[in-house]
Amino acid sequence: MVMRDIDCADHANIAKIGSEVKNQGKTVVFPTDTVYGLGSNPLLEQAVEACFRLKEREETKPMPVLFSDIPTITKFVEFDSNAETLAKEYWPGGLTLVLKVKKGVAIPERLVRNGLLAVRIPDNFCCLELIRACGGSLIGTSANRSGDAPFTDSNDEGLQRFASNCDYFLRGKCSGTIPSTVLMIEAEHKVKILREGAISTRDIIRQLGKTRIADFSRSN
Repeated sequence: MVMRDIDCADHANIAKIGSEVKNQGKTVVFPTDTVYGLGSNPLLEQAVEACFRLKEREETKPMPVLFSDIPTITKFVEFDSNAETLAKEYWPGGLTLVLKVKKGVAIPERLVRNGLLAVRIPDNFCCLELIRACGGSLIGTSANRSGDAPFTDSNDEGLQRFASNCDYFLRGKCSGTIPSTVLMIEAEHKVKILREGAISTRDIIRQLGKTRIADFSRSN
């Protein structure tokens, strides 16, 4: 495999990358508003398999999917009042919501766990341009081997080694350095914080008010 190194300012090539990710399942390493991501088409089985293989990720640990906008997300997952409140406040941004997949949505099983899918809209222009070029959705796991620390600097030798096994390396600046907060919506007025990251638990509690919140981030 020959990895192609593309700058975020190269808009024509971003459009080409998006087309190949969408139609051929090519893999791409790209900057986000948190850390560097690894992505491909979340609707193609072979693309999902490629991302799991590159990360050496356990089959039981699904990967999140990044979206370009809320209308596209709502084609995949169900929103309750808590999800709507958090999406309005923190998207685009560093919050991943784990939501129930809508009936009839055809998405590879390895991205879903117990009928739930992790979704987010990132706050990074280059990343959003890529997602739109991919058709509105893109696998958005961190670009590192499972268990290793994520990368935020395109010049990091570890990131370059990882990207060398992918089809494309989209270089740009990450808007932040902290992974997203991951929150599961279990039911109306009941949520779980699975990982505290860019959005603090205190801020989540402030937004949701009387909603019952279980914080599992300290035990991970």
